[in-house]
Amino acid sequence: MRETTRIGSAYMPNAEVMFSAYYDGMMQNICSKYDELSRQDRSAVIICLDKNKSAYGERKTFTVGADYKAYAHNLFAALRKADADHYDAVIAEGVDPSGIGESLISRLIKLSGGLII
Repeated sequence: MRETTRIGSAYMPNAEVMFSAYYDGMMQNICSKYDELSRQDRSAVIICLDKNKSAYGERKTFTVGADYKAYAHNLFAALRKADADHYDAVIAEGVDPSGIGESLISRLIKLSGGLII
C-alpha cells in the first residue's frame, strides 16, 4: 500500500488506483478485475456513476453522482473514503473523453500512475 502523500496540492491515496478504459464492455471488465482482486484477498471498491451501481451487483461501490461533473467533483472524496475504510484497491469507471471527460481522464491517469485495465 502506498503512503498518503501530496504532490503539489494534489492528494494521492494509499489504495492502488486503477481505472477502466471507456467502452461497451467496461462494466464487465471492472467486475472481472474486482473479482480477480477478491481472489487475491485484496479489498477493492468500485467508483461509479449512480446509474451504473446496479451493474456491479453485490460488489462494493462508491457512487459519485449522476454525471461527469459530479464525478469530477466527488472523486477525491471517494478516494479519501476508500483510504478511511482501508481498501487496498480502487477501480474507477472510465469516462467518455468529450467535454469534461478529458480532464477527468487526465486526473485518473495521474492518480493511477497510468494503470488502465
